[in-house]
Amino acid sequence: MKFLYLDQNFWIRLARVHYGFDTNQLIKKCCTKLQELVSNEKLLCPISIANFSELHTVKDKEKSKRLGEFMFLLSKGYCMLPAQGKLLRWEVINAMLSELRKPKLIEPNELSQLVVAQGIFTLVGRSGTLKGDVPEETKKTILKKLNSAEMVNYFLTTPLDAKKDNEYSKTMEPLRQHMMKIKDKTRRHYASYADYFTGVIVPILVDIEKYGWIFRQQFASFDKGAMIAFLKKIPSAYCEMELSHGRNADLGRPIKDNDLNDILGLSVAIPYCDIVAAERMFISIAKRAKLSELYETELVSTFEELSICLDEI
Repeated sequence: MKFLYLDQNFWIRLARVHYGFDTNQLIKKCCTKLQELVSNEKLLCPISIANFSELHTVKDKEKSKRLGEFMFLLSKGYCMLPAQGKLLRWEVINAMLSELRKPKLIEPNELSQLVVAQGIFTLVGRSGTLKGDVPEETKKTILKKLNSAEMVNYFLTTPLDAKKDNEYSKTMEPLRQHMMKIKDKTRRHYASYADYFTGVIVPILVDIEKYGWIFRQQFASFDKGAMIAFLKKIPSAYCEMELSHGRNADLGRPIKDNDLNDILGLSVAIPYCDIVAAERMFISIAKRAKLSELYETELVSTFEELSICLDEI
């Protein structure tokens, strides 16, 4: 079974053809092939929290419901873990144990099965719990129902009053301008690594009890090369850093509020899906950073490229 991640623009254009609002023959070919592959259990298109949040910012609720139904058709209720939270912690612990030559917390194959799985608990990155004096068997039955494909369908097709984040660009633009004061491109790139490492990765390492104190002594002596090599062992974090850095380097393009969704969705999709279809800019950044080679993922930004990938499955 292969996994194809579609950013929201690809979902929308495919849905328009599926429902007869567009007659583009190439997209129709892709849409037909996708349904055939899903039906034959050769491919699924998992939903990310980025897809989910963008779906529910659509003001036309009937259009949102149709799109949600189409997304369920190709996903079968399979979702991806969010970029941060327990996935990032698992990756950091695995990277730390690898450096210490200890057995990994979760083997790569097992981790992939946890990252892309059926159910709403995967989408939100949390396990369900029930409080109160409820028999254990009843709890299991309720939680199983809550985490079913049917519940994913319900949340995809039930209109929600989600609001777009209009503050992201306002927050990030000053930070980008501050980073651009470093004129040398190589130094600026290293500075972005260092910022992420100290601001995001180190707090997780500090919080790790077993082996954490040993590793903290070791990473204190990391040079630039060792730090980058370590970060590459944390797939979602490394992808997020490279995509953010590449976006920030393009001063001719204003930061958009929707960039956060794109980056967080792609930072999980690139290392854990087989094919990723997304905006040309982010795909170009990912290719320049050699993320496709590092994580053995097909990256496409057009329906022509997507069609070729689908024909090879």
